[in-house]
Amino acid sequence: MSTHKPIIELWPDINTFARDIGANTNVARGIRERGWIPSWYWLALTNAAKQRGFEKVSLERLAKIESQRKPK
Repeated sequence: MSTHKPIIELWPDINTFARDIGANTNVARGIRERGWIPSWYWLALTNAAKQRGFEKVSLERLAKIESQRKPK
């Protein structure tokens, strides 16, 4: 199963990731643990990724990973 974990791991640390997506650190830790980035963070995340030069991070990639998730 694909997850967003490889995208999350591009960031140097969880505090920077949290700040970049507009979440608090505890929420960002939960996101990292689940390996799933809720869609309401995608715009902030892709904008931050662009600023950081993470060229492979896109809304399309996030959506493709999301589409591969199995419903619970």
